[in-house]
Amino acid sequence: MQRLHKEKLDTIASEVKISENGNFATSYLAHQIRKACPEDTIWVIEAVTQTVLVADQLQANLPGSWLNCGGGGLGWSGGAVSLSPRFAYFRIPSLKPRAQLLTFLVGSRG
Repeated sequence: MQRLHKEKLDTIASEVKISENGNFATSYLAHQIRKACPEDTIWVIEAVTQTVLVADQLQANLPGSWLNCGGGGLGWSGGAVSLSPRFAYFRIPSLKPRAQLLTFLVGSRG
């Protein structure tokens, strides 16, 4: 099982590249965003057709740190929907209030 997991992580890492002509794809962009954000970032994702690639690169593993629309409709997660998780951290007693970064990613390759 550990070997399979390592192979999967190696495959994910191999997708982070820039082509010879300087173009890059979703995996590269998501990887760069992940590197720029703190570990406890709250991710609100609306990547539609690119969700799996984004999830692979972000690897959000803290409870409550990944919110995804689960379907199309670009724009569903803007406004109050993307702010709600941030406010919840200050209203739920069991969660420690902290200055978490909320990062909202929206877009689709299609």
